[in-house]
Amino acid sequence: MWDVAGAATRRTPHYVPVVGPPGSSAIMTVPGGEKAYTSKAGPTWRNEVRACVALRLGLTRPARLAPPAAARRTAAKAGAGAELREYPIDHFDVTSGYWQQQVSADQIAFLRRVLTPTRPSRSVPDS
Repeated sequence: MWDVAGAATRRTPHYVPVVGPPGSSAIMTVPGGEKAYTSKAGPTWRNEVRACVALRLGLTRPARLAPPAAARRTAAKAGAGAELREYPIDHFDVTSGYWQQQVSADQIAFLRRVLTPTRPSRSVPDS
């Protein structure tokens, strides 16, 4: 609320960490999140965000923004060209290690399958 009030009176914004260990005052506090997030961040990234962002996050539900049931329905409607994969992982599990490699391999295999052009058969001239 301090940040919201500050914005109304043009005071300096109040920042909090984007990601931190469980129990910290960061916006995201999942185990392993800090390491995963910072390992992907560029050299100029600062682990901070306006505190007022936290007020909006409470209203955001990832499953509502990208509901799994909708993805399943869309894949079913897409037919044989679609492929739906579901993994028993959390948000940051896909950013490194085994699951990153598995998901990446699955994506590459899919893209190779659907983007590799089929070669037309060459007709052999009659002799």
